[in-house]
Amino acid sequence: MNVKNKFYRNCGILLFVAIICTQMICAQMICAQSNTVTGYVEGLSNDTVMVMSRPLDNSNQRPVFDTIFVKNGRLEYIFPDDRAYALQFVFFQFFVHDTPNGRPFLSENASLFIFTEPKDRISFNCSINSTGFINVNISGSQLNHDFSTIQNEMLKINENQVEEEMALEQASIDKNKEAEETGWEKRFDRIIAQNELYCNYVRENLDNPLSAFLLSQQSVDSVGMYYDKLGVNVRNSIFRHLLDGAVTRYQDYINPLKAKKVFVGDKAPDFTLEDSDGKSISLSSLRGKYVIIDFWGSWCGPCIVGMPKMKSAYEMYKNKLEILGVACRERTIDVWRDAVKQHELPWTNVYNDNLSAVNEKYGIDTYPTKIVIDPEGTIIFRTRGEGGNFYDKLKSVIEK
Repeated sequence: MNVKNKFYRNCGILLFVAIICTQMICAQMICAQSNTVTGYVEGLSNDTVMVMSRPLDNSNQRPVFDTIFVKNGRLEYIFPDDRAYALQFVFFQFFVHDTPNGRPFLSENASLFIFTEPKDRISFNCSINSTGFINVNISGSQLNHDFSTIQNEMLKINENQVEEEMALEQASIDKNKEAEETGWEKRFDRIIAQNELYCNYVRENLDNPLSAFLLSQQSVDSVGMYYDKLGVNVRNSIFRHLLDGAVTRYQDYINPLKAKKVFVGDKAPDFTLEDSDGKSISLSSLRGKYVIIDFWGSWCGPCIVGMPKMKSAYEMYKNKLEILGVACRERTIDVWRDAVKQHELPWTNVYNDNLSAVNEKYGIDTYPTKIVIDPEGTIIFRTRGEGGNFYDKLKSVIEK
């Protein structure tokens, strides 16, 4: 082979190698930019995982469900690249099938949540125990790294969820009232702990975009308290749509109050409803004592959880206090009557079959809602939900 041919041959080889190298580099660049979540779950060999993806800018769009497989503890999922998404990874092996009521149960510790934006490359690693995940670490974005801290706190809050929920189911089947009330109280304690976790984070991280997501998951009271304090970058983050929806719910809640001017210091609007004997009871007929108007329902777990404390307060202050239980959204009047009897409620109870007449007057959208009125009929304070410092406030008012 002459020198000229050798030269052309070597040039061809070099060109071929250059093309291959270029393709490899391009492939690596594409891989680096791919919209992928990779994960490693220590202690898990093989499993099936359901992935639910929901766009963060459209809450009306139905989530998309995919199924992927874990092999030797490792998984990979390619997510859409058109917008920001919330991804939920649900691991099938954590379904509890041997339940008292025969329906499969899935602990909250059996899911992982990840937020994605186009071009993200997210990775996570974690371990497992008998009911779900522990020690979650998510990298690839600051947002997910921060949220993994929240998720680890949530895993601790829910570490006994399976055991407690199974005990609650069994108590309901056995009609064991005391055990059932204990089960509801434990469930509610978990909810309170989660709400406190979220609110504490928001309060201490007003300039972190994660606070927008956490606040969007809170009650309208918390939205009203913290929204205006959030940084502009937080309000305009990828969670803007979720946060706007929470603000709309807050406005829907507060506007009826503004329209009716039902605030602390105002006179409580009067109303008349019937008790279980068909006797008409007016709020104004209870003047002369402090009154708790308790908007509740027999279907409302937190309402039932709060009954023992309410009974204790009623027994302690019954010379100065009346309680008016206003039953809301009951299926039938007989269901309500049975509930009053079953839970042995000693105070005045009335049936509210016209939600627009009473609930709108007081802007009720959460159960239970308790409104405390002084002996002259003036609203002193109101609380939404069960728990918190309601009874401390009541004590300070009555014993002042």
